[in-house]
Amino acid sequence: MKKIFLSAGAVIIMVFTVFHCQRQGTPEPQNMDFDAIKPVEKIPYNMVVSMDIIRELGYMFARTRSNRAVVLVKPGMNPLTYTPTEEDEKAVLEADVFFYMGLGLEPGLTPLINRVKDKVRCIAITSGLDRKLLLKSGAYPGGYDPHIWWGPDVWEKFLRHFTKILVALDPEGEYKYSTVYLRYGESTNRLNHRFMKLWMDAIPENRRYLVTLYPAYSYLNRLYGITVKSIFDPYKDEYSRARINELADFIIEHKVPAIFPEATYSTKPLLELKEAVAKKGYDVTIGPEIYSYFLAQEMDDRNYTYPGAVRTMGRAIYDTLKIEEVPGVPD
Repeated sequence: MKKIFLSAGAVIIMVFTVFHCQRQGTPEPQNMDFDAIKPVEKIPYNMVVSMDIIRELGYMFARTRSNRAVVLVKPGMNPLTYTPTEEDEKAVLEADVFFYMGLGLEPGLTPLINRVKDKVRCIAITSGLDRKLLLKSGAYPGGYDPHIWWGPDVWEKFLRHFTKILVALDPEGEYKYSTVYLRYGESTNRLNHRFMKLWMDAIPENRRYLVTLYPAYSYLNRLYGITVKSIFDPYKDEYSRARINELADFIIEHKVPAIFPEATYSTKPLLELKEAVAKKGYDVTIGPEIYSYFLAQEMDDRNYTYPGAVRTMGRAIYDTLKIEEVPGVPD
């Protein structure tokens, strides 16, 4: 049995069952056989990823070991409803590895993966992640909420898991990946405990409401007691007038002060919601942009790393929902 050790210490990777693809409606296997990941033949290797947050991982961990990642789901697209094109399939076939999130986040990828999995390393990066860390949800095929990057506590533990995947894929890069994990993982942990928690705890409980477009923030609810409401349902790119009216009533009942647009997505649904609220005699503010599936408006904008994006989002939520400045809250 092959064992992989991270430079940070003797971290032995357990051997599990390999996972290459998922089907919507079928629970995703919860184990990963790291020994079954075939190492790349050349450096730098070509990486294709399903979405922006995985590109961020590639940029942070493998920028000197891989070529710039090709991203399939472009800004403004919804990974839950995304369908790959012929150009997307060509890009995957030309890659050394294709990373996607799994947990039912990209169900449209299943046919493509079934066609290419014998030619390209197709890896669901959440396969093998301890399911005890995750939020159970019947809204997703795998039974868990896949938006783990907005749970900084889960994300920090996931980074160790992702490091193991990269070491299996590129054993000679072990020192690089392990070093980045220690720096990046610790940064994420500080982000959770020193920034987000301070900001969210400083918002009065009767104002901790996050009303936005997509259902991507449930992990914030678990960590910080924020009630999350979205206009769109999972796997739907349309919303109903009934949903707008339902949210308008919720906003008025709970005196929600603001609703939040998301980077790269149209504000039209939020404007409709604001109008519906106004017709019922209440005024709700449209707050600053926050992030859901993308960390920046432009794919080339490297000012927005994951820690930077969460920090920006957390401060924006605090500034919008607070009543007054609270001593000791970070800038």
